[in-house]
Amino acid sequence: MPHHPLYGIFAPAISPLDAQGDLDTESLERHLEFLVSGGVQGLWMNGTSGDFHATSPEDAAAAVGLAVGVARARVPIIAHVGDTASGRMLDRVERALDGGADAVSLITPYYMDYSISELHRHIALASAAAGGPVFLYQHPATGKPALPAETIVAWAREGLVQGIKESGRDFEYFSQLVELARDEGTDLRVFHGSGAWMQRCLDAGAAGMVSVIANLVPAACARLIAAHQAGDRPTVDAIQADLCALTDAILAALSERTTWAPTIAAYKFLLRERGIISCDRVPEPLEPLRSAEIEHLLNHALPMLDANWRRWEAVGSAP
Repeated sequence: MPHHPLYGIFAPAISPLDAQGDLDTESLERHLEFLVSGGVQGLWMNGTSGDFHATSPEDAAAAVGLAVGVARARVPIIAHVGDTASGRMLDRVERALDGGADAVSLITPYYMDYSISELHRHIALASAAAGGPVFLYQHPATGKPALPAETIVAWAREGLVQGIKESGRDFEYFSQLVELARDEGTDLRVFHGSGAWMQRCLDAGAAGMVSVIANLVPAACARLIAAHQAGDRPTVDAIQADLCALTDAILAALSERTTWAPTIAAYKFLLRERGIISCDRVPEPLEPLRSAEIEHLLNHALPMLDANWRRWEAVGSAP
């Protein structure tokens, strides 16, 4: 993607569904325009936030094509194509590229226990099909453990991998990956997925963030990135505090849950309440939000979006 800088805030877009559980293309179009107009530097389609685990290949391809149309080359489109085996993944690569994606990302195949040599072949097949290096996606909470940092950097040196979204909770591992990629002289672009860690990861040398929080407050995330580049520490600190407060309010609403999955339901609910999408349905068999969770979001998270975030809506404005 020579015409796009691979730096900054990439939004892992949610995939809104209609009341029947089908992809709501009108809502998705509104949401993607909200993200791009808000200042994100890229769109990451069909990731965890986009329900890739429950999305048909046809709907995933439709989402990519819609993103390309909305973006109009203003930002790059990275399409997640991860699956359980190479053949299934290669079909998704073809569909994503036919839809106009700039690059593809893939999580290491789950369910089967593959060796490093088998995973190398999987990545090599993806790179060959994509016509260039791919992005890796690591989410240890829902998939396989993180690959050794040395393995990822070696694949970058081979020209198989151009970047990675790391969503684990091991900051020492993340820092080691950033340092090793730099010390080895690679162009590997290392991103992280935690909105609560934006400042910390950028300070460590991250290329940027691919964070679900950008779905709600893209301008705030873009402003933090710009302030960090400019060395404006007070603004970075202020926005990071707001991001953490919003994240905490969402997680507090879901405190009785024992899994991560309801988080997407909360994000869809808040986007619906703000009028960006029309329905907050999640794919079966995930449960919808409970009444107590909705009440908490209405009383705590939504007021932050409706009042406290207006000062960040103009990217580059003073806090």
